Amino acid sequence: MTEISEQPKSVTGNGQTSDGGNKKQNCRKNSRDRMEERVGFDLMMKRLADIGVNRFGSERIQAVEAFLEEVAVYTGADHISVFEFLNSEFYERIYEYRVSADETFALSGGMLARKGLEAWNEAFDAGETIVAESETDPWIQGLPASYQEMAGGEIRTLIAFPFQHNNSLMGFFSIENADIKMAKNFLSVIPVIGAYLGSVRTNYQKENTIRQHVAILNQNRLELDRERQFLSVLCRDYTSVYYADLASDSFEALKIDQGANAAEFKELTQERKTLCYSKMIRQYGENYVVKSQSEMFLNLMSLENLSRELAHKERIMFHYQSVPNKMGQRYFEIQVIRICESRFDHKVLVGFRHVDDLVAREQRQRQELERALEDTKRSNEVLSALGKIYYAIFRIDLEQDTYEEISSNRKVHHLTGTSGRASTEMIELCNHFVVPDYRDQIMHFFDLSTLADRLEQEETIATEYLATDGNWHTARFIVKRRNNQGRVTHILYVTRLISDTKRREQNWIAIAEEANKANEAKTEFISQVAHDIRTPMNAIVGFTEITEKHVDDPDQVRYGLEKIRVAGAFLQELVDDVLDISRIENGQMKIQPEEFSITEMMEEFKPAFEHAQIGKNLKFCYDIHDIRHDWIIADPLRLKQILTNILSNSVKYTPDGGTVGCEIYEEAVGTAGNIGLTAVIWDTGIGMSKEYMEKMYSKFTRETDTRINKVSGYGLGLSIVKELTDLMHGQIEVESEQGKGTTFRLHFEFPYAEPKREDHDRDEDADKSSLCEGMHLLVAEDNELNFEVAKELLEMKKITCERAENGAVCVEKFEENPERYDAILMDMQMPVMNGIEAAMAIRRLSVTKAHTIPILAMTANAFQEDVQRCLNAGMNAHLSKPIDMKKLIAELAKLKTSACYIRIGEVLS
Repeated sequence: MTEISEQPKSVTGNGQTSDGGNKKQNCRKNSRDRMEERVGFDLMMKRLADIGVNRFGSERIQAVEAFLEEVAVYTGADHISVFEFLNSEFYERIYEYRVSADETFALSGGMLARKGLEAWNEAFDAGETIVAESETDPWIQGLPASYQEMAGGEIRTLIAFPFQHNNSLMGFFSIENADIKMAKNFLSVIPVIGAYLGSVRTNYQKENTIRQHVAILNQNRLELDRERQFLSVLCRDYTSVYYADLASDSFEALKIDQGANAAEFKELTQERKTLCYSKMIRQYGENYVVKSQSEMFLNLMSLENLSRELAHKERIMFHYQSVPNKMGQRYFEIQVIRICESRFDHKVLVGFRHVDDLVAREQRQRQELERALEDTKRSNEVLSALGKIYYAIFRIDLEQDTYEEISSNRKVHHLTGTSGRASTEMIELCNHFVVPDYRDQIMHFFDLSTLADRLEQEETIATEYLATDGNWHTARFIVKRRNNQGRVTHILYVTRLISDTKRREQNWIAIAEEANKANEAKTEFISQVAHDIRTPMNAIVGFTEITEKHVDDPDQVRYGLEKIRVAGAFLQELVDDVLDISRIENGQMKIQPEEFSITEMMEEFKPAFEHAQIGKNLKFCYDIHDIRHDWIIADPLRLKQILTNILSNSVKYTPDGGTVGCEIYEEAVGTAGNIGLTAVIWDTGIGMSKEYMEKMYSKFTRETDTRINKVSGYGLGLSIVKELTDLMHGQIEVESEQGKGTTFRLHFEFPYAEPKREDHDRDEDADKSSLCEGMHLLVAEDNELNFEVAKELLEMKKITCERAENGAVCVEKFEENPERYDAILMDMQMPVMNGIEAAMAIRRLSVTKAHTIPILAMTANAFQEDVQRCLNAGMNAHLSKPIDMKKLIAELAKLKTSACYIRIGEVLS
């Protein structure tokens, strides 16, 4: 054995550290022993070095096995284990070498708890080697049973040392039953071995990790290539595919076929270029989608619609037609699919796929289906028509004298059954269903033995009879089949009720008579309205000429203007009533309840009394009393309209010197929270006949009386009163006698409300007018006279305006200088472009103000459908002609205030 000048620091059996290196070894060996020892040591170190070579798998295991074998040979040990530091609680045995009859090496598993090895752990953490030279050594005596079981035998001596890297414990070697004296050279290099094994283990772990990452990367690359192949196959049917981010309004092209229409856009063909989604979609929709579907396409593909739909859907799919591309394809399917399945993050794939072949196949199938359906429909129509017309249908074989029931009512079916002997059943039918007076006639008709002769030159014969149930019937034989000689062999027997037909004929006659009466009434109404229109129009034209000739006479001018105003008011009343009756007939008249004061409403109603007596010498009585709940919830406009219409009639039909009265009072009702409101309007006029009172609420009717022919009217006032009263769940009672007068009593039940205190200090109309001063309006009006009237009225309110002769000019002027105008007044009926089209065109402009500028319809089209059309076109409000400046100023003030709030909100956001 070679002389060792120094030994490593070690922990001896008594737990004390000794310096074996300071003791001189005086033993001598011959050169041969020293040579064998050196050869064994060098081989062991070579095996150790082999472990550090880049080896993996079985090569690495073989290198470890060779090293452990050399260690066992060199130290004389019979068992060696390698433990790896697993965590703060356990070591894991990763290698085991056992010397026995057949030397074995194993990748040995097993967990060794750190608990019970506290002294070992401290020594290992300090980088120290444990050496126990006998079984009585405390290092061996203190071993836990789990370690001894893993050693698998008696432990006489023990060498244990850590392997570390960068002062970090990675595990330890344990060598049992070694020849300690023989292993002293080995002990001297233990620190080198430990450090080397720690480094090798660290490198191995890193290399293993790298190899794993490389393997994962290679696997990912293969999967990516395969996914790309799959994607290529999936995209093969698509002419173009895009990746879009709806949140940022951006997209990029993933695939575009050269023959696609989208390939015409050079921006799209630039590789991986991010573009504006909205801009490109609009350009594509306007240039390549057929005009009839362009708006639909843009609406469906808009950011707003896609975000709304995909928030709760995985995909959107629809078809559209484009102009033919280079391949001649014109029908396409779009699929917009969410990329994230679990949540909508606004990232989508958009694919365009041509479906011309599918559309062609569908069209062929549709045509075939339509033809089949048409054939079936015709057959069903025949059967259905026969089934509706005939309550009993039988198929009869004249040669075999048999019948088969096709359809019948319950009584016939119960009598005849579904099949049987035909001649016998015909007799039974005659005896059971035909009244005696007709039986001989019908028995001759039912005689099947002569039927073929009777049908020789005919395809059908029929007769009528009175049945025992009191109804008239038609019995008919129809040829179904003839033999080669042309003789009838099969027939259909059908029976039809004709009583309903006769009753329907009578009903149609009655309906026609009613329709004629209604048409006569409407014709008379149109004639009366035309007369009533001509009367004030004659007055307007006449007094206009008179006034022009007396422009220097102020009194005459004022008199003429007043007459013109009265005539105009009558025309306005006529138009309003026609509109009201139209709304009522269409079900568009709605009651709009609100809280208001009864006394204040009647104070506003008083001027109607005063105005009504203009030109007449009448006495008026007005009384409102017993109002305990002044504030109620009802529709004040319609309530005043009811009272005004009745009052107007009273004034019209009361001669000079007569009296007209109005009384309003409150009555108690049984419903909590409600009051009864009664209105009585009476007069001492000419009264009504009993015949007229029976139809007084009918539309377009007036009393036929020479006393009232000179009174203007058109027969709608009382009809409107009755309809409005019914809408408000009220009752109306009338008492009248010719020559003595008429009394109307109206009873309503309304909820009452708490009184409100109104602030009258502020003049709201003045505030609204001042708010609108300085505004500049664009007025779309094709009639120059109407524009001059509007201009003068607006300038009186310190509002300026300019004219657009039609809708197209209006759009052009606004687009040229949108900031010039504060609002737009839009007529509906204009040449070149009407008001609806102009409003829609303005709202579609790209300038910001096009979406916020107020647009008010100022038109003679005043029906409810006209109002709705204006609002649907993007207008803010609807005002009917003639211009009511108070309403116009109120709308302008409201819209101006709203627009200010919008702008403030935009700035703050």
